[in-house]
Amino acid sequence: MAGRDLEESSMGYAIKKLIGWCLSPLGLSVLLLGAGLLAGFMRRRRLGRGLVVAGFIVLLVFSLGPVADGLSRPLEQRYQALMPPALLDGVAAVAVLGAGYEPEPARPVTAWLPAAGLERLVEGVRVLRLAPGSRLVVSGWDAARSLSTAEVMERAAVALGVDPTRIVRFDTPRDTAEEVAALHTLVGAQKVVIVTSAEHMPRAMELATQAGLDAVAAPASVASVGSAESGWSWIPSSEALERSSAAIHELLGRIWARVVELT
Repeated sequence: MAGRDLEESSMGYAIKKLIGWCLSPLGLSVLLLGAGLLAGFMRRRRLGRGLVVAGFIVLLVFSLGPVADGLSRPLEQRYQALMPPALLDGVAAVAVLGAGYEPEPARPVTAWLPAAGLERLVEGVRVLRLAPGSRLVVSGWDAARSLSTAEVMERAAVALGVDPTRIVRFDTPRDTAEEVAALHTLVGAQKVVIVTSAEHMPRAMELATQAGLDAVAAPASVASVGSAESGWSWIPSSEALERSSAAIHELLGRIWARVVELT
């Protein structure tokens, strides 16, 4: 029975990832362009041209800075940066949610983390120093590599001066819901600070509330601040596409969470 549950969980995770990719700006654009080319080969040229144009429009629109800002800013502004130390009284743990990594053997382990992951970890270390007696929780798996994201983040935290005895590592959570569940098992009803990217924070806090955690938000990496003040923001860029994709990913994640909750 446990093996069947694990298989169903893995299948659900794979389906969620596939749906997320198909509905992302890049995924949707690739699907439209591919369908357009296929229609052209099948001599349905008018349909093919329409699909190809639609694919380019999707890619163009979500690559514009103002569009990316419009999608990400409402998420990023939901929670303010964690400043007052008084909020950290009685904190049992500071949880830094995983953001993946890319191994770079010739570089320091801190360089293995993506920008968002490093910003989360630095913010987590800052908050940890404001909460004496708390522990730093790092989490996240990696199916393709021998090291989990959590282990890489642990090594990076130690490199940044964190006492290894204050670090708790969760190697198996594959997504935010599983990270929150593992965190609840660790701290129960005690207060916990959740550190993640600003656009990801609303979904993380919703899941934390549903799990019964006494959670305080500490958002990191706010990307939309000041990004649309220049006319250059109207020029398509990969950076804007990435931010648009992250915001849509958050929307799809919240929809998925509600679907799972209803089933």
